[in-house]
Amino acid sequence: MGTKTDLKYRITKRREDTGFLRTAIAKAREWIFRLGRAPDGSNIKASMLNKVSVTPTRSAFSIRFAKFQKNVYDLFTPDLMHEFELGVWKSTFTHLVRVLMAAGNDAVQQLDQRFSLIPTFGRGVIRSFGGNISAMKKLAARDFEQMLKIAA
Repeated sequence: MGTKTDLKYRITKRREDTGFLRTAIAKAREWIFRLGRAPDGSNIKASMLNKVSVTPTRSAFSIRFAKFQKNVYDLFTPDLMHEFELGVWKSTFTHLVRVLMAAGNDAVQQLDQRFSLIPTFGRGVIRSFGGNISAMKKLAARDFEQMLKIAA
């Protein structure tokens, strides 16, 4: 991920909402709903959908934007909160806490103490943290965002 080869692959192999794909989805849905075939059956798996890793689900956006020849996959931007703050950063912080636990001594307690010493800043920008940030209990995306701002 993040290499020149990966970027080239993402450009050349990007998903496109084509008429061929919509036809394949319609055919798979006909097999499932009219002919009673299993959604994970051999017919569906042998179809074009399995080759491009697409489920036989119609998208309301695809249906409505097809007449304008727009690729629905280009319409949506990445969601930073779910992809990064609750994904990558949460995993990284979890790994950091595990490394501190493996280091022993009072490293985790020092981390908790340092986060608890950070004062509130701005109006809703940085809120004060509790005394046990390393446990990561009852944290929302905004908390992970604030932890990231402080750790950076």
